[in-house]
Amino acid sequence: MGPSVFNIGPFSVSSYAAFIDLGIIIGLLWTCLESRWKKADMSTVMEAALWALAAGIIGGRITYVAIYWPYFADHPREIISLSQG
Repeated sequence: MGPSVFNIGPFSVSSYAAFIDLGIIIGLLWTCLESRWKKADMSTVMEAALWALAAGIIGGRITYVAIYWPYFADHPREIISLSQG
């Protein structure tokens, strides 16, 4: 997806993946700052943010597989392959 920003060995990082990663990092930093401003327990807030991130990735994959189920029904090994969608 998109042009390659840089390569790490045999892996190529696309601009799309780089921007997604940048958004995740900015979101976690914003969450950290908000928890400091509101004097909340930062470890609890960051733990909740990381659980939400994991749930978003898993839920996104489940949705992607559900939308393209005719393909994945024929290729079940690719269901867990996050690099393909």
